[in-house]
Amino acid sequence: QVVPGPNEALQGSGTIQRLSNMPLRLAKPTYDRASTVLFESNIRMLVENQTDAILANRLKRFDEAGEQWENRYRREMATIGTEALSKAWAEESRRQRMAAMQQEKLFKATYNQRGLEIWSENQERQRTRKTL
Repeated sequence: QVVPGPNEALQGSGTIQRLSNMPLRLAKPTYDRASTVLFESNIRMLVENQTDAILANRLKRFDEAGEQWENRYRREMATIGTEALSKAWAEESRRQRMAAMQQEKLFKATYNQRGLEIWSENQERQRTRKTL
């Protein structure tokens, strides 16, 4: 872009060649858009990301439970020998897994039983519809 210059002797025509690193003045809508984007990005950097906050809140209880288990393990480690502790820990883990499997088995059985009841009710309704 050519800018009128103070001295006509510079390039013979009285104009100065604008340097490429000199800033150009933006049009009002472009300036407003750029300032809005800059403002929003600054605000977003300052404000905590809500997704991360929700995730951290959800995972906090698991972190706390992990810390509790670790503290319990350390306490037991201090009182019992390491070999006996590892056996006791394995037995405790096995017992918990067995209890969870029993609960799951009971849930599946009740779920299947309820499914059979619903199926038989539907079969009965279908028979009554056919007889009418």
